[in-house]
Amino acid sequence: MKRSKKISVVMHKLLIAKGMDGFTVVEARNACLSKDGISSDLHDARKQIYRQILRYEKKSWLRCEGTGQQKRYFKTEIFTNTLNLGKPLASIESTDFKSTFKTLSQERSKYQGELEISVGEIEEYKTLMNRFPSIKSKLFPLMKQSRAQSAQLLGKINVLTNVLEMLKEDIQKC
Repeated sequence: MKRSKKISVVMHKLLIAKGMDGFTVVEARNACLSKDGISSDLHDARKQIYRQILRYEKKSWLRCEGTGQQKRYFKTEIFTNTLNLGKPLASIESTDFKSTFKTLSQERSKYQGELEISVGEIEEYKTLMNRFPSIKSKLFPLMKQSRAQSAQLLGKINVLTNVLEMLKEDIQKC
């Protein structure tokens, strides 16, 4: 069984509901802003739309013609065929936003807890090395391992925080 294709809420409104084809990034941004009555930063809105367009271009759902600000994006046959065959093209992310957001928030909380434990381990290794200098050489590799683990956890937390912020912006803009 084939997986359904996912299309973002914004692009669904632009490409399917509004039926845009042969548009520029600025036209798509303006259509999104005027259609939804969103009054937000135009630069950020344009960047968000452009990222979506690039993603769809990589999937071969859109093709571009022209250069620079004159670039126009057109729906491809792959996009229209997928739409016309009755395949579930838009298992739209708006329904998934809440569950995705909740899952990612839970994962971030889990990693934050693990990071606190890892930082506690590092502090305890430091304390033990000060108390027992004779075993410092044996404790140092363990502390180094805890530091590496905390760096990895911090990276995961940062990524999840960025994704959650992006999802919040998407929900607010649409």
